[in-house]
Amino acid sequence: MSDEASAGESQYTDTSDAAMQAAGILSRVAGEGGILGQIAAGDWDERLTPDDAAALARRLWAMSETVRLTRAAGWAGDQGDEYPRWPELGKMLPLNRKERFWTGTVLPAIITTPYFVNLDIFLKLCGLPDVHIDADTGPMQLFTEYNLTESIFTTDDRTRLPAAPQGGDTPDLVICGDGWLLAVEAKMFHTPSIAALAAQLDRQRLVLRYLQSTLDIPIERTHHVLLVPGALPTGALTPVVTWEQVLARYDGIAPAYWVNALREALHRYKELRTAKTTPNGQGWLSGAEIIEQHATGAPFYGYIGRIGDHRRIHRAEPQRHRGLAVRCELPGRSTAV
Repeated sequence: MSDEASAGESQYTDTSDAAMQAAGILSRVAGEGGILGQIAAGDWDERLTPDDAAALARRLWAMSETVRLTRAAGWAGDQGDEYPRWPELGKMLPLNRKERFWTGTVLPAIITTPYFVNLDIFLKLCGLPDVHIDADTGPMQLFTEYNLTESIFTTDDRTRLPAAPQGGDTPDLVICGDGWLLAVEAKMFHTPSIAALAAQLDRQRLVLRYLQSTLDIPIERTHHVLLVPGALPTGALTPVVTWEQVLARYDGIAPAYWVNALREALHRYKELRTAKTTPNGQGWLSGAEIIEQHATGAPFYGYIGRIGDHRRIHRAEPQRHRGLAVRCELPGRSTAV
């Protein structure tokens, strides 16, 4: 790690420095003559419209709750006072097994809350150790389920991004910053084969290389990462980040609600993952999941299989709740998928 990156890391991990920074800001905000005292005394009433006042009230409630929880958790990392609480196992609704919930909702909620200040933890896991989110960060974009073909829509888009790869694939998370780019393909309960994972990453890599070249991003600052449970075989695929690593890094930092959701998912992984597929299969989906993927216009899998028969996926064909072996392309010979 460079000296600059090490300095940035220490800025966020040195407890004494962090406490001094927080004390200074709290003193200016809540100390004698501070802004909070002025607002509480009504000095700002004439400056604020009703909408501004309502928005400020919500931000102040959020700030007070953050301070309260930091005080409660700061001594031993105990987040027990946070609310709402994730329910006990077996209570309320069954756990959501949709991949998009974990990759498009839970992951961003963990790595971006609050105000993106802890995003650098995830970026470091993904090979970008010197990116920190502060006033000097510059502009940044974060997209889930990002399909470049669908996103190039306006005349300006087509002018800026000519001859973009068509189709391609949809990474679960894309983060683009000032001079850096990260794409993440994530799996939770879906259990594709190593070959299927490699094929999907290859399709995404075409798009990533195009963006790196067109946007003039240094190749060493362009990263493509596979995020999976530690129990999912990935063979020689690299780089790989595990959900367990995310949990370990963000436990006690990210909101306890989302951390505990991830904790339950990993605890129940063997129980909730999709069934093992057959020898020629590259995945195992229900008919409903196949139809949902087909509706995106760029399905990951193109074929379902039966004994001695391979059939091209059609949106109306599979039974919705039956488990079916699937793969991206036809196997070399006609056998059971």
